[in-house]
Amino acid sequence: MKHFTKLTLLALLVVFASCQNESVQEDAPEQALLRFKDGQVVSDGEEDKELMFDGESEILRSSKDSFSTKTSNCTPDLLDTGLNSSVNIDVVNKPGTGGYFDISLDGGEIIQAYCADQQPSLGVNDDGLDFSVVSTYDDGQLQGSGQFASVFANPQNFDKVNWMLNNIDISEGSEYTYGHVQYAIWKLIEGADNFVNDFPLYLTNPTNNWNSDDIIKAEEIYDMAIANGEGFEPGCGEMLGLVLIPANFEVVQSILISREIPDEEDCETTTLTDGDCTGCDASMSVTYSCDCQCVEVSACKDLSNIVLLTADGTEVKYEDLEGQTANLCSPDGSPIVSVWVKAGCFRSGDGPGYGRRFDNPNPDCSVPEEECEDCLGKVTDLTLNWDWHNDYRVKVYQRRGNTRYARKIFDQVVGPNEDFTIEGANSNGTFGKWVYIFVGNCYYTKIKTNCHINIGPGYRRGVIEVVSGQSSLGGELCEYEPPHSWCWWW
Repeated sequence: MKHFTKLTLLALLVVFASCQNESVQEDAPEQALLRFKDGQVVSDGEEDKELMFDGESEILRSSKDSFSTKTSNCTPDLLDTGLNSSVNIDVVNKPGTGGYFDISLDGGEIIQAYCADQQPSLGVNDDGLDFSVVSTYDDGQLQGSGQFASVFANPQNFDKVNWMLNNIDISEGSEYTYGHVQYAIWKLIEGADNFVNDFPLYLTNPTNNWNSDDIIKAEEIYDMAIANGEGFEPGCGEMLGLVLIPANFEVVQSILISREIPDEEDCETTTLTDGDCTGCDASMSVTYSCDCQCVEVSACKDLSNIVLLTADGTEVKYEDLEGQTANLCSPDGSPIVSVWVKAGCFRSGDGPGYGRRFDNPNPDCSVPEEECEDCLGKVTDLTLNWDWHNDYRVKVYQRRGNTRYARKIFDQVVGPNEDFTIEGANSNGTFGKWVYIFVGNCYYTKIKTNCHINIGPGYRRGVIEVVSGQSSLGGELCEYEPPHSWCWWW
């Protein structure tokens, strides 16, 4: 018993000593705002008795439990030609350097072109001619009762032509040439039953060198296009065929060019995770799409309900879900800013039956921000000022998700009037209800961070003052306005 008592007293002395000696300037005089009693910093008297510390509590969490992956957000518009509806053409060379023609569009860059059909013709001296620009996928203009429906015998075969433009290599050293591709284009658009290669002069450069081996290679390309090109549509970064059609297409030949479909810049999806697949709880993840229009949700247990909140304030609850995964999109086109996922027994208390909350951290998809806004949602980050004339070690904790256990998010010595920044370490980038501030090893004060108090620049807890901050749904915090009747706790 005596041995146990001595150990207990020794432990208490160590705690007291650590609280007393955390100051870098040990002999600094105490002042009114930061007071000590029996070697311990005087707190606000509101210590959270439920807050518990375990082996993970002292592991500094410097980043949020989320990760990003690159994905392409590109959906090609196959009717977008990327050019004006009409262009002026100069024929520069026939045959061309890498096509049946070299042409100039509107007096600019020289590009390669093919004949879009066999008849009529276009000569090397045909300059200054105006052509309409039409996508080879514009069935509204090329087929049926369209404006140019009578120009081509088999416009339904342009999908196969596009397959060739994207899959047949005619670069220097390849076994195929532009002439082989031109032959296959003629046969596809004229139709196999009507096609006769009766004008091979310009299928080679130098001219008039077309032979039986070339016919074999051209037929190979045609057969490959028939076998593989049905229904082909180019994607982003691939080539789209365009037909240039003259006003007098009965006497002037239409031509075929290609342009690369722009590959939109990759954007980042964000995946947030939280929960634990033990007992009645459930681990879960929410992935926000690049444009914040859709979410992918998964959990280790069957989903009960999912609630979406969009930037315009619309809130939709999806129930009667089946299985452990779901893909949902914005009901009104407004960006999704928050998702609640119910699986297992966890309840957030944010609404009837609402589960775990995941706020979208993507700033491009948040509620449109004014210069500043009241605290909305939950606080995600704070810049604080140490308003004291001595250096001290400051530690900041929050709760680990919705447990009682502490998670350290800041641990540094801060100097007189020094600013320091803390960031929420929950999976949704928030602090939760409170952040707990310790001076040395002793609790000092806490700041409510669930937006039940409209904190902002000027809000104080003892020698800690808020300089700036952000909330998950409101963005930049506006300056704090204290109530009419108030007093500081110190």
